[in-house]
Amino acid sequence: MACGTSLALTALAFFIADAIWPLPIDAIQNFPASPVVTDRNGATLYIATGSDQQWRLPVAANALSPHLKNATIALEDERFYSHYGVDPIAIARAAWQNLIHGKVVSGASTLPMQIARMLDPQPRTWSVKVVEAFRAVQLENHFTKDELLTLYLNIAPYGGNVRGAEAAARTYFNKAAKHLTVEEAALLAAIPQSPEQLRPDRHADRALVRRDYAITRMRDEGFLNEVEALAARETPLRLTRWNRPRRPTPFTTAALVRRPQGGTTTIDRALQEIVEKTAREHLTDLPANSDIAVVVIDVQDASVVAWLGNANQQDEKNGSIDGVLARRSPGSTLKPFVYAAAFERQRLHPSMTIADRPTTFAEWRPRNYSHDYVGEVTVAAALRRSLNIPALAIAQHLGLDACAQTLNQTGIRFSRATVQRAGLSLITGGTEARLLDLVNAYAVFARDGRYLPPRMYVDETLPPSTPIFSRQSCAAINHTLSNLERTRPELRSSTLAAHSWYMWKTGTSSARRDAWAIGHNGRYALGIWVGRFSGAAHPQFVGKLAAEPLLCKLFETPIIKQHHIAQPPTCPDWAVTNPIQFESNALPSLRVLSPPPDSRFVAINGVTAINAQVNRSTPVTWFINDVFAGTSSAPRFELPVGRHRLRAVTADGESDGVIVVVRTTD
Repeated sequence: MACGTSLALTALAFFIADAIWPLPIDAIQNFPASPVVTDRNGATLYIATGSDQQWRLPVAANALSPHLKNATIALEDERFYSHYGVDPIAIARAAWQNLIHGKVVSGASTLPMQIARMLDPQPRTWSVKVVEAFRAVQLENHFTKDELLTLYLNIAPYGGNVRGAEAAARTYFNKAAKHLTVEEAALLAAIPQSPEQLRPDRHADRALVRRDYAITRMRDEGFLNEVEALAARETPLRLTRWNRPRRPTPFTTAALVRRPQGGTTTIDRALQEIVEKTAREHLTDLPANSDIAVVVIDVQDASVVAWLGNANQQDEKNGSIDGVLARRSPGSTLKPFVYAAAFERQRLHPSMTIADRPTTFAEWRPRNYSHDYVGEVTVAAALRRSLNIPALAIAQHLGLDACAQTLNQTGIRFSRATVQRAGLSLITGGTEARLLDLVNAYAVFARDGRYLPPRMYVDETLPPSTPIFSRQSCAAINHTLSNLERTRPELRSSTLAAHSWYMWKTGTSSARRDAWAIGHNGRYALGIWVGRFSGAAHPQFVGKLAAEPLLCKLFETPIIKQHHIAQPPTCPDWAVTNPIQFESNALPSLRVLSPPPDSRFVAINGVTAINAQVNRSTPVTWFINDVFAGTSSAPRFELPVGRHRLRAVTADGESDGVIVVVRTTD
């Protein structure tokens, strides 16, 4: 009766104490871990110390070698599975040994008691030991034996700032803890008893002696037979240094900003390596101190499969800048969305014609990149040739707010203030955008007009897609900008079957500071930015020259090429129900009215006088046989016998010319 009462009172006291001093579950389950970023297959891309500057890689029970579990129990707590946090037999043995030796020569700490000590390190006093025993019983009350063993192996010290068996296995053997051999497991199991004195990388002899003792204990506890134990002891100590990928890349930095604890990313390492290699090779063809950024997105689920923030990471000044997230002037890469918005509203069709001639937009008189004008042109040709006036005229008729809303829906987001500040120049690169957003927006064209936010981690929830454009609008854009409609030089003498289908658009910012090429092949959306992070311009920083060749080369790599669209889209027909009426203050196309084309004149005394005139009242610049001949709206020229080309050029670059022939009277 007295015994039962005593047990009841002890139990009551424990439950009262448990309520007053509850177990810090959060601290137990949330030890600072090393953030690890891996590719989609688990290959490590980057790893760093945790917030406490320790290397700690928590793993599940099934990721720990059974040999390690057995060795740990044999050395640290042989009755682990039979006691309830405190081992009375171990306490009695330790007390007797310490008594007969007159000093502490043996301890009685169980694994749960050691966990309690690691949770709250305190000086080794009797009162502290009592608290540890209490916490050990609490641990037994909240966790299973296997959970406690796993917890211990995840937080135990293994020398230096290495915590946990997984980090230790990688540090000393460059392998996962689940792959440890008997002798390797025995070595690791021994280290926590004296982490600094038994570090195998610094005290190999001591570590080897303790390893062999651990192997003997494993044999004594029945975890090994004599033959296995002998073989393990005779195995020499072999350490393999862990080559940690310590330097973060722009991608891993971005991934950790998004998720500080790291995780399994959507990166395809094989594709990532191809992108990096190809970009570095392309870098050698660019001006000195050039920078390249590349991003590839799988359009099926908007997952980022390759991310190169900077092809030149050896650059000490700019190597850490992430060009995928940097905001730069997008040049003409936004134009397809303006055309798609007009198609979506059934206000245009690619086959319609539009004028490309000098036009003033609210006192702004933009020019094309080539500084000339082509006159009447189809809508499709205007987009392919990236003509500014048609794109701006379309945007003006749709309304700048409507265009900005379309861009925002595709993920290229601009604030209201930015739109108002940029005005129509927004369409031609008058503000800044990120490569990641641009590429993900082009993925909308590959996804039949549906938007998905870009994903960086495989476990990120994929939200429902948002419809932006119709399938027919996307087909029109994809067909217009495809390599079927504007064949590159290397494709002119071959068929599409030898290459892959893809569409793309280039862009060049003002003063040639940024060169872009962005497109998709139906499965992958791919974007290139080339420039200098310093903002310095260069004549070669033109989309077609600096970025397009790299984009096309990547689209032709086998890993990307094999996923291109099997049946390229054709441009569908639709009824234009509310056509845009391009009425503006545009001047008519420049024409030489006099002399008429192919005129013939007779020379008197070896020359003839010709009165020239254009359909403009303002002066134009004249050239005769490409030689400057003056500036006037109605000049008079004296031409010798021969064939002559008269050409008039406006200040905006628009030109027109005629051929005349002057002959003798004979």
